[in-house]
Amino acid sequence: MCPIILVALVYNNTIVMASDGRWAVNIPSSSGKKSPVRNQVVNNILWESNAVRGSLDTYSTDVWGFKSDHNVLVNRFSINSGNTTISLATWQYKTGQDVHSVHFGSHRAARECGGQRLPVEGRIAGD
Repeated sequence: MCPIILVALVYNNTIVMASDGRWAVNIPSSSGKKSPVRNQVVNNILWESNAVRGSLDTYSTDVWGFKSDHNVLVNRFSINSGNTTISLATWQYKTGQDVHSVHFGSHRAARECGGQRLPVEGRIAGD
């Protein structure tokens, strides 16, 4: 009998976390079981106002089959189950993911969203 592999396909969503919430997307390692594989996070808006958490948290830089791109994100990520945070640029460099993604507050994000004013870390732009 073949094992069942559950794959999360997170496409075309807006995820807004409460200020006391966890990571917008969390891909943890599993103790005693196989860790998650082949998850995809594409074309989403991931908002996290908690200064300790961020957009994406994975258990490693090398999550098998993981794909993340074309997202608008908060500029905080983790590649070690949330023990430390890194920037979008570091995330892109270390994982090869989110090459076409942008973070809130960047000029590129505003331009690609039709000039709309986007939230910046912890507040709405212009407030």
